Amino acid sequence: MKSFITFILLIPSFYLCGQNLILKDKEGNHVNNDSVEVIFYPGQYHGWVEITSEIFIENIGNDTLEVGFRKVQYDTAKAHEYHSFCFAGFCVDSSTYIAPFPAFIPPGVIDSSFSGHFRFDDLLHEPGTYLVSYHFYNIKDSLDTAMVYVIYNTLNQVSIEESLGNITMLYAFPNPTTDRITIVYDMPCIRDSYSLVITNVCGQCVYKQALQTTSKVINIDTKGWSSGLYFYGIVKDTKCIIAKKFLITD
Repeated sequence: MKSFITFILLIPSFYLCGQNLILKDKEGNHVNNDSVEVIFYPGQYHGWVEITSEIFIENIGNDTLEVGFRKVQYDTAKAHEYHSFCFAGFCVDSSTYIAPFPAFIPPGVIDSSFSGHFRFDDLLHEPGTYLVSYHFYNIKDSLDTAMVYVIYNTLNQVSIEESLGNITMLYAFPNPTTDRITIVYDMPCIRDSYSLVITNVCGQCVYKQALQTTSKVINIDTKGWSSGLYFYGIVKDTKCIIAKKFLITD
């Protein structure tokens, strides 16, 4: 997802609202409230393997920050799958969701102590996309927070033709939601007849958008939608290739 910059001010909004925590990927791109994908490429040997995400935390403020961390896991991990992380010099197992110790980040410093880990047995693992969000927060200022969605993609274990009807990623978050939903999709090719469609439980279409690019992050305002279960999917002509669901709560 690309960040849009106002043509009047020409500076990112987080510099204007007291935001001191800035998240970056390993290429140095700002990823606050964005998504990062980590792709698994199978090797010659099989068994327990691990893929890792690296997120860097920059303090653009004038004071040293005491930074805490928590993770939110959107998929139910199976017995042979583990989501763990390292932060502030400590690594924890998959059952830990809040970092036991904070990181102290001086002004102008980029902290590199964080890494997210997805470990699995690729002989038992079901290929797919697995979503986790990582939240960093200034312990002394509850408004100074930053988060990033990380998608661990293991679909390379199967051919493109076998993977979800040629769609290599389709996710909706947050799920459940209240007033907005973000849908991320990725596919190897695109045709004019492909659309993103959302329906309610009665089968009524509440949202439809033609897909023009092979990958995109789509933000949808759901204010005014009735609470309940919704289905979203990629439709080719009138045939649904893949469908998933999300929940809207009061």
